[in-house]
Amino acid sequence: MPFISKEDSREFEGEKTLYHYTSIYTSIEKIFPSNKLRLSPLISASDPMELTLPSPWVSSSGYEEDFKRLNEKIAGGDIATKINTYYKSLRQLCLCRNSDIEVKGLHTGVFEPLDHFGFAKPRMWDQYGDRFKGVCIALSRSKLEEKLSSSYRLFNVEYHSNHLFKPNIDSSSIDLNEIERIGEIEYLRSKYESEILKISSKHTDYRDENECKVITSTEHDYSYLDISNCIQGIFFTNKLNYAYESILKNIAKRYEVPLLQIHISRRGISVRCFA
Repeated sequence: MPFISKEDSREFEGEKTLYHYTSIYTSIEKIFPSNKLRLSPLISASDPMELTLPSPWVSSSGYEEDFKRLNEKIAGGDIATKINTYYKSLRQLCLCRNSDIEVKGLHTGVFEPLDHFGFAKPRMWDQYGDRFKGVCIALSRSKLEEKLSSSYRLFNVEYHSNHLFKPNIDSSSIDLNEIERIGEIEYLRSKYESEILKISSKHTDYRDENECKVITSTEHDYSYLDISNCIQGIFFTNKLNYAYESILKNIAKRYEVPLLQIHISRRGISVRCFA
């Protein structure tokens, strides 16, 4: 069995690495042949707080006469439509980060402490890694950021408890007074930014996913991100059908990265270099 050192494993620590869980089929049939990851429509997400359109209502502060005057002057309904159209155009790629845990004692072994690493999350393997039968692709964050054009944004998701996780009031209405003050173009820019900020927050129940998102806006059904020089390693578990092992070996050899097996048993989780 090939050897991986502590120095090798340090290259995956902290903010150096992002992880993408996927099925074995998607990885060997789609991702590795194309060297690309797909960004999917935000409105197709499983999270109901993300897939729901903003659909803001038109309002103004002040008396009814103020609203009537502004409503005749400003097409608030058209602006609400533009915000919904923008939200529909958003595409996202969901990645996983390493955990920020307190490291106690000395950790001289490979991939210690294991719970720190984004590839060692049983629930993520279960939900996104095809029930432990998929793969987890490790990506260099710095190299990935270098590939992102100005139309892409990469950010860490923040987590908030329920009493703080309330609707974003700023994205729930069209403020005619504000449009009159700063103009439609600047107002739309601020509303689009507000929508990005909204999806950068999740309920604290999701916190162990340590999610990181790549976001872009496009008229196409999907957007694709080149990862050809970003792959650091490929992880799979001992639950994967052994018939795929030789395929993954060849893929890892092509990228010149380690292929690592996560061994899950009654005694816990361990990692070993497979190729």
